[in-house]
Amino acid sequence: MKTKSILSVLKNVLFLTMFLFALCQQINGQYNVSYESANMLGKNRASVSGFYSSYSFNIDGDSYKLFNLAGFRISAGIAEHLDLSASYGRFHGGLLRDEGANYIELSPKISLSQGRIALQLPMGVYFANGESSFNFSPKLLFTYRSGQRF
Repeated sequence: MKTKSILSVLKNVLFLTMFLFALCQQINGQYNVSYESANMLGKNRASVSGFYSSYSFNIDGDSYKLFNLAGFRISAGIAEHLDLSASYGRFHGGLLRDEGANYIELSPKISLSQGRIALQLPMGVYFANGESSFNFSPKLLFTYRSGQRF
């Protein structure tokens, strides 16, 4: 009984710490294209989605546009516990002016606990003006569902 209450307290402290950390961050978005949940597509299922984001910042009340990001993602369920996604994103406008930049990504996602926890291993390349930069950003995804429909 005592072990359960200690684990419950530790779980609540961890959740509160993560929540406060997230509140303290002033991040308006991410520069790659992998917003995800731990839900899997399922074998032989696919999805196609598009995205658009506009990034800006504020200094002393003046707003400055950094860039826009637009692109698409194609995902396929390879097995019940394995999805594979390919994405393309184009950065343009704002400080990038007419030059722009591109991002391509290949991202396997492995289910660790059906619909609740998954490991995502996105690998991508940013490229523009003859230069490129490799990006590897592993993610541990947690999804909490409050009910059957949500």
